[in-house]
Amino acid sequence: MMVHFYQPDSFLRTRQKTNPFFDPIVRVCEENGIEYRIFLPHCPIDIGYRKSLVSCTAWISVIGNLIWKVARIIGFRDPCSVYFAYAKVLRMLTVKRHTADIVISCGGALGYVLSRLYPDSRVVDLQHGVIFSRHSGYFDKTCRLTKLLRYMPNREFWVYGQGYADCFFKHPDNVKDLEGRVKVIGDVVRAGEKVEVDSCSGRDGERDVVVFSLQLTADLSREEMSASVAKMEEFFADFFNRFGDTYVCYVKHHPRFNNVYDLSSFYARFPQVNETKKPWTELYDRMALHVTFNSTVTFDCASHGIPTFLVDLPSAKIIMRDFYKSDYNYPLFDKTVAEILEMPTKEVREIILKWYHDFYTPFSEANCLALLRGDKI
Repeated sequence: MMVHFYQPDSFLRTRQKTNPFFDPIVRVCEENGIEYRIFLPHCPIDIGYRKSLVSCTAWISVIGNLIWKVARIIGFRDPCSVYFAYAKVLRMLTVKRHTADIVISCGGALGYVLSRLYPDSRVVDLQHGVIFSRHSGYFDKTCRLTKLLRYMPNREFWVYGQGYADCFFKHPDNVKDLEGRVKVIGDVVRAGEKVEVDSCSGRDGERDVVVFSLQLTADLSREEMSASVAKMEEFFADFFNRFGDTYVCYVKHHPRFNNVYDLSSFYARFPQVNETKKPWTELYDRMALHVTFNSTVTFDCASHGIPTFLVDLPSAKIIMRDFYKSDYNYPLFDKTVAEILEMPTKEVREIILKWYHDFYTPFSEANCLALLRGDKI
């Protein structure tokens, strides 16, 4: 059995210069005598995989760019036709090289080309971020599977948990197209980790920290940034009116904040709120509540049993919270801040952890091996 892994160079994120999304699957291959190869756009000198198993795909991108230019010149606008022509040319040039039982990609490596480059193989899209029913990489605005993916019956989708798998079936017509193609691999990034959430050092009475995840990045328009800050001010005005100085309050920025917005007037109005640059792992033990418009930190906090209050921003075009209800069924979505904070800590933790594990199932080597072999689970 042969497995081919495709990834962008940027996914070599571990200290050993390997891909954390692929590593647990690679280990299963090695421990069970399954052959594999790693394909990268470029082959860095400093890499954690055996160099004899690594191949460079830079030339494939060169051919792809050439085909796209020719397609534009002759007026080809149908992306399906262009992708398939691209794959056909590559297939003719490298018939033997691109032969495998299963192909696994993440991060958009060679995108839609792989399904036609390997027409007789199972081609897997491995989840590497969050998925929701209107994610443009998979679905259109009606939650329907994209036209391109409908033409790729050998493509499979391996996700972290059943909650994400359910997002593929929000449109009824997707059921037939995706039968047997959406599978749960488990949380590959946390594979092997043991998170002792119930042994957090902070006792119930010491959970006195509230952190607001502010999602200000260059992606947002100035209008959405201003509306976000105004809504955050409204939140803290209500919060301090209700709770006074009971809680220590922080604002924590998105990693790509890069000072895109001046918050000096906000801090002048709310001097009891400070920015924190502490890593989340140092905040979890004392956190009573996480607050945000829409952030994947909601899942990170949930892995530690910490609840999130999702602030509604009606004018949002990007940082919408809606799919936490429609897609993710977040159990505290309709509760107020007061209702959440007044719930017993143990009860909240149990509710949140149950929800979290529906989306991030612990990784199982036996399950991974069964998926690789194509066994029915």
